[in-house]
Amino acid sequence: MIGSKQRMPKRARYPLFLTGLVVIVLGGLVANAEKASASDIAGVALVGFAFLVSSVVLK
Repeated sequence: MIGSKQRMPKRARYPLFLTGLVVIVLGGLVANAEKASASDIAGVALVGFAFLVSSVVLK
């Protein structure tokens, strides 16, 4: 991107992205094993998705 300034280096974005993936996958598995309601599982997925989006938006 011409003229754009990197606010967050790539080395900081990758762990944030991987954290989002771990929250979605492991959080969903744990919530499913605990017999959580569908809205709780969706909440876990939403939190993980927020991490994924923040790693992309905060370039």
